Amino acid sequence: MNIAICDDEENIRIYIRKLIQKQEPFCKITEFSSGKELLEFQDETNAEEIDILFLDISMGDEDGMTVAKQLRSQMESKKEAVWGSLPLLIFVTGYPALFVMGLGAALGAKVVGYFPNWKYKKYVILSGIGVLSAFGMTFSGNPYLMILGGFVGSFADDFLEVRTDILLNDMIPSEQRATLISVNSFTFSLVMIVMSTLMGSIM
Repeated sequence: MNIAICDDEENIRIYIRKLIQKQEPFCKITEFSSGKELLEFQDETNAEEIDILFLDISMGDEDGMTVAKQLRSQMESKKEAVWGSLPLLIFVTGYPALFVMGLGAALGAKVVGYFPNWKYKKYVILSGIGVLSAFGMTFSGNPYLMILGGFVGSFADDFLEVRTDILLNDMIPSEQRATLISVNSFTFSLVMIVMSTLMGSIM
């Protein structure tokens, strides 16, 4: 398996490399410090196909989303099948952005407690609006809007998740909850695999 890391911060590249090597010690890892390096590498005729690409959203003057689109155009110009030739894209962001997303999740989980008497349908509608808004912000190309989208998406996700957990705990006997958690984790993993592949093909 060929994995590439494109990030302008060396310490982030080292950190991601170590995480990958713990899971896949025998995979080949190639590092790029800029989108330009990545695109030049992929432009080579004999370049090895990258299976998974960790791509920084913001690299100085470069925008990870733009680099992803250029990579797609590059593959199209080679007349290759876009779905098969594009790597699985995993976007990487800096710690401040992750903090903002974590803050959104914590706030969503806290705020839901102030509305215990709402009908479940209302939670679903509001969370759906939040997730769709966050999805739109992700494609704005503006790093600040993208971070805000992460906050809104995390808020909406935990806002609904906490209320759903409370509802399920009230409905399901305690001895059956362990099975439910296992099924929930398995389903989440499947959804993430499908969504990651889909986002990689779109970007």
